Amino acid sequence: MTAPRRTGGGSATAAGAAFQSAASAWYCVGILTERNFPVPLGLPADTTFDAIRCETDEPVDDVLGITSANGLIFAQAKHSLSLEQGENSDLASALDQCVRQYLANRANSQPARTWNRPLTPATDRLVIIVGEESSRPIKHGLPALLTNVDALGSRTLADAAHNDDQARILGVVRDHASRSWRGVTGSDPSDDELIDFLRLVRIQVLDLRADGVDDRAARTVLRTSVLHDQTADGAAWALLARYCEELASTRRGADRPALQRLLLEKQIEVNAPPSYAADIERLKAHTTTSLRLLRGLAVLRIGNTEFNIDRRCTADLVGASGRGSVVVTGDPGSGKSGVLYWLEDRCRAQGTDCIVLLADRIAATSLGELRADLGLEHEIAEVVQNWPGLKPAVLLVDALDAAREDRAAQTIRDLIQLTLQSQGRWNVVATIRKFDLRYSEELKTLFEGAPPALAFVETRVQEPPTSECP
Repeated sequence: MTAPRRTGGGSATAAGAAFQSAASAWYCVGILTERNFPVPLGLPADTTFDAIRCETDEPVDDVLGITSANGLIFAQAKHSLSLEQGENSDLASALDQCVRQYLANRANSQPARTWNRPLTPATDRLVIIVGEESSRPIKHGLPALLTNVDALGSRTLADAAHNDDQARILGVVRDHASRSWRGVTGSDPSDDELIDFLRLVRIQVLDLRADGVDDRAARTVLRTSVLHDQTADGAAWALLARYCEELASTRRGADRPALQRLLLEKQIEVNAPPSYAADIERLKAHTTTSLRLLRGLAVLRIGNTEFNIDRRCTADLVGASGRGSVVVTGDPGSGKSGVLYWLEDRCRAQGTDCIVLLADRIAATSLGELRADLGLEHEIAEVVQNWPGLKPAVLLVDALDAAREDRAAQTIRDLIQLTLQSQGRWNVVATIRKFDLRYSEELKTLFEGAPPALAFVETRVQEPPTSECP
């Protein structure tokens, strides 16, 4: 026998729909800031949200959160909830959804999807998000009761009620949960089964009214931890709520890069996520070192005086690197490395983020080795994806033909391929000798396209898109 599916009361009214969108946006703020910004829910303090899905086809369908511990947070938003005994009440509906979610996941020992697996109190939660308008027993009594359930040990469920009010709340919750359990399984749950279930359940009280406590908290976190422009907190918070409404209507989800792109597309600049900030700084430091090594190829020294070698193609290459990816080719000693040096200099002066890698100094035979050699916590392609900015950015690779061995060369080509496939803001500019480009089908495929500046194209070499700098 299967219990009839009840729809969440939170989406029945305009106020409920707005509350659901704001609650989802609250979780999005946690994703962006990489802090345990949503109420901890009894999970370890270092647990953060990584992604959400809205309006899923799960029994608890409003929000599915994925945490940094691969945990699952199934959340149902109820704008206003009271301790009602009726089997058609909003509380009965919320608990029914939680029971069916718990039993559905318990039955999935070989899940087809990552969120269809038995739930565990160590990483997972069934959350009922309620608004400030909810009754006192829901906002205070029920959360205290659920905390007591966590500490029961070997005692019976009745021992979780420490006073008459909690005993009354427990009676209502037990009746609703048992009724739903019977509807799904055909039998009543045991005390142990109800305890296991209730250890997953949490009440999350959010005051998301205009200028409410949690509305202000969300904007404060955006202002202090997420946004480069701290005056954009109100616009960013409103944008996230509208986006979550769209996610719900289309039954989609979002992760951190998607939320960053959303803000950037509206010209709201964001800071790098904390977990990637150190890696970004390491890549900046590596770029500074690489540029020092390249500088000797970009200037002429006569005595104590240096003269910049400024080529006519540099300005065109700066523009081309903002529009797409380019191979710079030429004979040995023709000045390709010097051009790359001044390209970075001009791009940086315009506020463009750049990474410079010197192929002849890379010995890594895999992307994992390259990550270790650069001292990164994450793969470099992943760091690039999580390096936000409003402008195009450029990965500059010098002397592809000079890699120390074939496997090192392949590592660099793999990185170029991943960067190009990400279709983010990063373009690639690489230098290589004409001979090596002519016989590299992989590179010709990666950089296939129209030449960026016809004035500097070598007509005798049919390899698009390449620039040869005089």
